[in-house]
Amino acid sequence: KKIGNQWIYVDKLKGITDNIRNITTDQYGDIWLVSDVRGLIRAHFNSESPADVEVHYFGKKQGADELKVNRLIFDKEKMYLLTSKGLLQSTMQPWQENVPEDSDAIVFSPDLIIGKSFQNPPTNVQEMIADGKGGFIIAADDGVTALSLDKEGQTKTSTYAFRGVDSPDGVFYRHPEGGFWLPGKGLFRVDPWS
Repeated sequence: KKIGNQWIYVDKLKGITDNIRNITTDQYGDIWLVSDVRGLIRAHFNSESPADVEVHYFGKKQGADELKVNRLIFDKEKMYLLTSKGLLQSTMQPWQENVPEDSDAIVFSPDLIIGKSFQNPPTNVQEMIADGKGGFIIAADDGVTALSLDKEGQTKTSTYAFRGVDSPDGVFYRHPEGGFWLPGKGLFRVDPWS
């Protein structure tokens, strides 16, 4: 925690021994962790103490078994799980007390709209960010794609603005003045609408 201009060590989350590769928060204040070993983990704080947490692991019953999870993205009430086997989705639910480990309050399934392009064959989806216009910019092993939905709910994709840009190695950043920063072998700023 930060006191004045200095950060100090407070504590470590109990029960988390995995190598954590990614972290994000939800609208309820829970943190979601992506680990190398157990995939997706949700940590819920029971008090002001950062060590007072309950942990829930997502496995086979929740649709996240044996997948290499890359990242979790929230978009309103939707949750998107970016995996080595494509894009999965679920609806966000608040934390539920005393729920067994195999609870199915949140179940991930293949996204049949946005994720359709990444399912056959299964494609490693690495990064995704809302474009601010109702669509998404998505990085997969086969490159970066701008994806939007038309009035009938059909998916429209475009890779034109991203030609020559390798799949990014990290998190996208949407620039407040337009366009996106994409890290990787260099740093690229791309504006798909210019």
